[in-house]
Amino acid sequence: MKASSGRPNQTATPRGRTLHTMVFNGNGPLGVPKGLSVTSPLLEIATLEKAHVSSGYYGSKVKTYPTQKYPHQYRPDAEPSRVAKITSLFAADEKTKELESIIALKTRQILRLQKEAKNLMQIQQQQAKTIASTYDDARELEDKLHSTEQRQRVDERTMHALQEKLNEVTAQYNRLLSKHISGGESSPPPVGPGTTTIGAKLKAGGLPVMGRSSSQRAFSEPIAGSVRSEASPFITERRASVDSIEDLRPASLNLRPVVEFLSAVVPMEPKDTNVFGLLGSELCKLLAATRATVYILDRHRGELLHRTTRPKDSKYFRISVGDGLTGIAAATGIAVRCLAPMRDARFNSAVDDRSGLKPSSILCYPVHLSDHKVVGVLQLLSLHRPFTTDDEEILRNVERGVANVMANYLLHQHLRKEIKKHRRLTEACQLISAELDIGSLSATISTRAAAVLKAESCLLYLIDGGSKELCLISTDREEHRFGLDRGIVGHVACTGNDIIVHDAAGEPLFDPEVDQAGDKPTRSLICSPIKNTAEDILGVVVMMNKKQGFFNDNDLEMLHSLNTQVFDALSNAELFHKTLSGFNAALITQQKYQSLLEVAELLSSQLDEDELINFVMKRAREMVNSERCSLFLVDHTRELLVSKVAEGTEAEIKFPISVGIAGHVATTGETLNIIDAYKDPRFNEAVDKQTGFQTNSILCMPIYNEKSEEIIGVTQLINKRGGLFTKEDEEVLRAFSIFCGIALRNAALYKQAIQSQHKTKALLDVAVALSSETNIQPLLRSIMKHARRLVKADRFSLFMLDPDNKELRSQVAEGTEEIRLPMHDGIVGYVASTGEEVNVADAYKDPRFNPVIDRKTGYHTKSVLCLPIRNGDGDVIAVTQMINKREGAFHQEDTQLLKAFAAFAEKSLASVKTIPQASPQAKRSYMVNPKFVPTDDDRRQVLQYDFDVWNYTHEGLIRCVIAMFEHFDLINTFAVPYDRLINFLTELSATYREVPYHNFFHAIDVTQTVFYFLVAASSLSTIFSPVEILAILVAALCHDVDHGGVNNAYHVKAQTPLALLYKDMSVLETHHCSRAITMLSETENDIFSGLTDQQYSLVWKVMISSILATDMSLHFNLVGKFEALVDKGSFDVEELDHRKLLASMLLKCGDISNVCKPFGIARRWAEILCSEFFMQGDLEKAKGLELSPLMDRSNVVIPQMQLGFINLICAPLFKLLSTFMPDLVITLDTLKSNAAEWSKILQKGMATPRHMQPSAGAAAKAAALPVSLAPPKA
Repeated sequence: MKASSGRPNQTATPRGRTLHTMVFNGNGPLGVPKGLSVTSPLLEIATLEKAHVSSGYYGSKVKTYPTQKYPHQYRPDAEPSRVAKITSLFAADEKTKELESIIALKTRQILRLQKEAKNLMQIQQQQAKTIASTYDDARELEDKLHSTEQRQRVDERTMHALQEKLNEVTAQYNRLLSKHISGGESSPPPVGPGTTTIGAKLKAGGLPVMGRSSSQRAFSEPIAGSVRSEASPFITERRASVDSIEDLRPASLNLRPVVEFLSAVVPMEPKDTNVFGLLGSELCKLLAATRATVYILDRHRGELLHRTTRPKDSKYFRISVGDGLTGIAAATGIAVRCLAPMRDARFNSAVDDRSGLKPSSILCYPVHLSDHKVVGVLQLLSLHRPFTTDDEEILRNVERGVANVMANYLLHQHLRKEIKKHRRLTEACQLISAELDIGSLSATISTRAAAVLKAESCLLYLIDGGSKELCLISTDREEHRFGLDRGIVGHVACTGNDIIVHDAAGEPLFDPEVDQAGDKPTRSLICSPIKNTAEDILGVVVMMNKKQGFFNDNDLEMLHSLNTQVFDALSNAELFHKTLSGFNAALITQQKYQSLLEVAELLSSQLDEDELINFVMKRAREMVNSERCSLFLVDHTRELLVSKVAEGTEAEIKFPISVGIAGHVATTGETLNIIDAYKDPRFNEAVDKQTGFQTNSILCMPIYNEKSEEIIGVTQLINKRGGLFTKEDEEVLRAFSIFCGIALRNAALYKQAIQSQHKTKALLDVAVALSSETNIQPLLRSIMKHARRLVKADRFSLFMLDPDNKELRSQVAEGTEEIRLPMHDGIVGYVASTGEEVNVADAYKDPRFNPVIDRKTGYHTKSVLCLPIRNGDGDVIAVTQMINKREGAFHQEDTQLLKAFAAFAEKSLASVKTIPQASPQAKRSYMVNPKFVPTDDDRRQVLQYDFDVWNYTHEGLIRCVIAMFEHFDLINTFAVPYDRLINFLTELSATYREVPYHNFFHAIDVTQTVFYFLVAASSLSTIFSPVEILAILVAALCHDVDHGGVNNAYHVKAQTPLALLYKDMSVLETHHCSRAITMLSETENDIFSGLTDQQYSLVWKVMISSILATDMSLHFNLVGKFEALVDKGSFDVEELDHRKLLASMLLKCGDISNVCKPFGIARRWAEILCSEFFMQGDLEKAKGLELSPLMDRSNVVIPQMQLGFINLICAPLFKLLSTFMPDLVITLDTLKSNAAEWSKILQKGMATPRHMQPSAGAAAKAAALPVSLAPPKA
């Protein structure tokens, strides 16, 4: 069977399945099975190799088993007038001119596309400039952010400097205080109108007033520790001169305790948490009191605070001003001395006697500042003595010192709070300024601003200037909009005034929908506007529910600071958003132009219509960002829209041209942008129901022909992501629709040129056959075979009229025996009786169709093209018929082609006087040739483990394969045509080369071993489905097809064309897959024609993965994966990948199973393998290549090589196989036995067989081998 060099670039099954992704190189295309994903190099080399097969390159001619030999060969000098007459019918000159015009048109299109590409490049350069300016804007934004951070650092340095200034002033104050206390002894000041001695001052009622400057009240650092270090020498000096001071005091006052008290109190540090306890202890010493408690006045709360003396329980005890004796002293500012407190009505034990001492006397002394304001109260309790006026006098003398301690403590606490608040404010400002997204900014403001002001919640509102509404910006709530007249927030947004509300429920402006955060009731709030530099109001920040107390002016000042930062952050976010949007827009535009440029370049280099259209539509979908895309072609003859691209479904979609959105566009030429498809009455819901997809929005527009006069298709984008289709999307799709139109026109022109070439060649072949063939039936078969290929039909037939018997007799009927029909029966009878042409798209819907033959043969007829053949008088003498167009239905061009071949048939039949009788081969053409019918012995032998292929001829091996198929009932299960099975096996036998080892005998040996595995291991037949068993057996048959006798290592070292084409990756295995695809894609060899689409795809997946797994470089990786499944017990029969891996392991075991066959068979295979190895070694020496291991005939010891191969490769593999399938333990047992035999031979010594020894002409023979190793350059 010769390989055709002019087949069209698509093949099909009887079901009309089209095999796409072809490559045409001028010699012939290759069909690839549907559902199979293979690499482009695989297709290219398959195409290239097919061309080489047709040219006789592969070293041996293709063997066939013809039903009849043709003794006559064509001679150029035979009947020259007849040949010239027939050739003149073709008008070769007109065809040449037509092809030249097509080439000229293509050249103009390429020039136009190049011009468009230049324009696109210019646009792209302009866009690059836009992107550069966008980058500049982004850098400007970064500089602005950097300057903001610098200002914050300057503010922090300023605060630090002011803090140091406060420390310096405080230290100076402490030095003056210490000097004032202790300086009287060394240099007493003169007595005059403005001064007095210390004793005089004490007598007058106290120490000098020690006031505070405003700067001391403003900053937060407590009195420094230097106070204690500087005060100590002065205190020591004062104690040394107590006697001199006592001379000045009145007789009733002892100054020593006072001085000691002041010496202890003045150094006290306000940051000490136990300062109250220390002060109380010193008071007890001073006045001999049982207990002394120090209270600080909190004017805001109207409470007296006392901090407990226990460090672990550092909490405040609070009493209200006016409550008890202590509270009365704080309220009146007058000391309260009670000698019988238990009987005093003002006494409150919970306040005045918390410890339960039941004192006999209480003294509550208010401590005043220099401005006569009460700062605290000293509570003294005594159990043994009553307090006197002298005690009050002493306290009056130490009051200033105590007041300073209290004032320092309050100042320290206040500044600590201010510092914490400032830190929280600074941190909040930093975080707010760092946010560039509005949503994230809102969340940051809400959390950080609330933390700074100690509020429960915070909301950010922005004013929409267009709609005059308040827009709540939040990440955890849905967007809400309110009018500017709503609530307190709306009032602030309109007036620009700040508002502090202590009772929200009583505020008339309060609106809970606006002024309340969620379900939390608003008690108090503070609200402030966000303004820009022009004092325009941009938004409002509102804080709700202060955690302690109420919002005050300090909170408002802090909120103003925050709002300033919020405005900067909003400005930055807006600028960033604009910059980012501009950048994204520029990037999208650049991508659009880039995509258009890619499509334009592809138009000038790609002629595959399917690949080009899919690429264009995919680019359109990506650019518009839609979910799916589709393209429908208009069939004006049948008034249908047929899907060319339909994402989401593999089935072809057809519907009338007047139906749906696409139909409306195809008939009117309008561009439709549908927002809601289901609300449009033109929308066709049938496609959604068929695919299970939900269509929302649609953008649909027409594709025009070259002159923009006729609509040839419709493009459609479905469901825009993130919104609706825009005008810009329409422009993008319009551009891509133009490209689709160009692609369709180019493909049509290319297809016409190819078809013209095929037609010319086919007609010439028929003309040659007419001049050389004398036997009518082979001549008619040749004519109809060429016609079938051109019209892309699955089967053909030709009937002659028998007027005498009033019946039709088949002269050529593919797939069945001789057919005899009544003259008026069926479509053929209708054409014979009426002389009309019949083109039926669905035969079973035509009442003229007779299904009897379908039922008899098991074939299913879909489409039929039937034409009459007339003689010179115009009478119908025969009928020709084509069945099942591979791509839809037959069209007018097919009719014209068939008419041309019918004319040749008429010339052949013109000389026939009587109707030829069908030959015996024709009568049983549907049956198997007897020499290929399996015998009972064949069926028994294939079930044996010791099956020996060397006992059979090629025909016998084919019988064995058929016996294997029959065992699993594969022929009947999958309706495998016997004629195609025989054709496939005979062509496969011829395609295997005559090399020592990797030949047809090896292929059948591997197939029988795999077959034995499937039969012997009963569980395998439950793991694999019948279609997977079919795939495994066919993979075993094809796994080494067209092997050249050298391994992958040689191809890579020699850099043969195969190695270059497959990039040194599994060179031979990929080549075997390619050759299998080529053979099985031929209609005559298509044994898969009875499979469904899913079965068809599964067969090829299992076949290709299994054949590729025979690459020994992948051995350890594949075995490791399978071993992991076996060890873990995780093999899952429901997992396709697991079953594919098991199939690969079975074929691997079968491929190297020679070593575990009975030793006599194993030894013969080992010698044959080594002979092929040594031939490669001789070739490598002749080519000057590095000699591969095991290929040097002078150094290899066969037993040693076999033992090494068994131990390293075979033993672990077959042990794993027998572990997974215990029924196959015979392989491991035989392997062990063979290893022992090889060891014995190795010990005895084994000479190299004579036929394997090097000869003098070995190098010369090796030098001639490359002719069969790889195809030459095209």
